[in-house]
Amino acid sequence: MREFINLEPLAENDKRERRLREIDRIRSQFVSYGNDLWDLRNRLNRLTHKLRQGTLGDGTCVSEKEQGRLKSELLRLKKKDAELVHVMELSKATKAYREGRNQDARVHMAKATEARSCLPQLNLEGLWYGAYSKDDNGGGGQVAELINVTYVGNTLIATKVRGNDITFQADLHPLRFHSNDDDDDDGDAKDSLSTTMSDKKNKKRESESHMLEPIALGERAAKKFGTRLLTRYKGLGCRETANKKEQPWTDGQLVIVSQDYFGFVWSERPKQQKVMFARPSDELVLQLLSSRPTSKDDIPTQTRYITRCLEQQQVSEKDGGDCNDGYDCISGETDHGHFE
Repeated sequence: MREFINLEPLAENDKRERRLREIDRIRSQFVSYGNDLWDLRNRLNRLTHKLRQGTLGDGTCVSEKEQGRLKSELLRLKKKDAELVHVMELSKATKAYREGRNQDARVHMAKATEARSCLPQLNLEGLWYGAYSKDDNGGGGQVAELINVTYVGNTLIATKVRGNDITFQADLHPLRFHSNDDDDDDGDAKDSLSTTMSDKKNKKRESESHMLEPIALGERAAKKFGTRLLTRYKGLGCRETANKKEQPWTDGQLVIVSQDYFGFVWSERPKQQKVMFARPSDELVLQLLSSRPTSKDDIPTQTRYITRCLEQQQVSEKDGGDCNDGYDCISGETDHGHFE
């Protein structure tokens, strides 16, 4: 393999350059996941509260002119939140389809697709690795596992590369979490999406939603990951048993840390298991697959492994996307507080 060392990088072709410029254009429209996003949503909450109460902070009534200004500011800020835009455009597209306005529906779907491309929870495709406990009781040490994340619609499905078994899944369809009964096209403050996803006044909707209250991180963890809150979603985790045909499903939670890290919690094992996942380097993928499959595996199993290696491993286009420092970045030696 020495002949492949120190090869000169290939020049970017025009098509790829155009695609990367388009990605940058779309991302520049929205605030990134993390503290900037939580600050934005706090501002949205404050503006919405002013409009609904009809008063300013000092108790002064909001004039018509001031209401117009606040509504314009509210709409401007909403357009910076990819998740809000995604939900609003999906709602408008659905309404347009129902009314037979197919061209308008396609326009709204295109905008929803752009916003979707900036949501971490809906862009986790590919290979990840994490340290699983060797048994359901959390004992026996840990074993590194490669998983492959795919989507069926908006349902995330994580499959272990070893054995091709589903390890967990989560329904992430945004309209499961939010409702927009007002169908306001002008960004009216009555729009239920003007509040943040964790509006505590809407307990009934939260109890029925697949989205849960965000996790507040400690100072050390918040500094490490660049966010003081972690969003999480209800999911289902598969508990491994000796009988492959009768592996039970348990409740779980998908926890989004960033584009580069996420976690899953199996809530109903004999002992709760928490696994954090990071992107593997190419070398780590080969290392984890080097001893699998064994000669005892049948031909279909070997074919699946070879196919998965060729098709699923994708080179990350983002700087810092790989985690090359062994298992330290996802092991229990880092901050435990995220999932507690």
